[in-house]
Amino acid sequence: MTAAEPRPEATRKAPGRKGGHDMSKGSAGDQGTKTPQGREPQGDPEGPFPFVLLGLGLAIGLYAMLPAFAGPQLHIQRVVEVVDHVIPGLIVLALVGSATVLGARPPGLMLVFGLLITLAGLWMVDTHVGLFSQAVHHEVDLVAAGFHVSTALAVFAYGLAFLWRYREPLIRG
Repeated sequence: MTAAEPRPEATRKAPGRKGGHDMSKGSAGDQGTKTPQGREPQGDPEGPFPFVLLGLGLAIGLYAMLPAFAGPQLHIQRVVEVVDHVIPGLIVLALVGSATVLGARPPGLMLVFGLLITLAGLWMVDTHVGLFSQAVHHEVDLVAAGFHVSTALAVFAYGLAFLWRYREPLIRG
């Protein structure tokens, strides 16, 4: 800013002056910054991959794999744990990493990534419904079953959030 340029504060007129507008926060004179519906604009769906989605994706991808390695254990074959937890967790981590590297572009590809994560979560939910039923009937430990089911629900919910964030190609088309 040079000395010849007026400072933004100097261009505002004081409240009560004739022809002036009160430019304070939330005043009627500040209408140019709001959207027509009065809501703040959401993030650009074609912008960089949101930090929140990245952090959640990394955490949920690792959390999905956790029952195969730690926490309350069920007496299940190792291959079942790999198929039910490790592979979906790796899918989440791979797709979140890819979305980050690609800069969350193009939106259609991000929508496909969200769909794949949702399908991984749906797979996990489907394979754990029977386990939850067994826990309700006291056939397996309720805490261990709850831990396993919670990972499935977390991946599924994250996939739905990912889809919601990149739903724009569906709305426009």
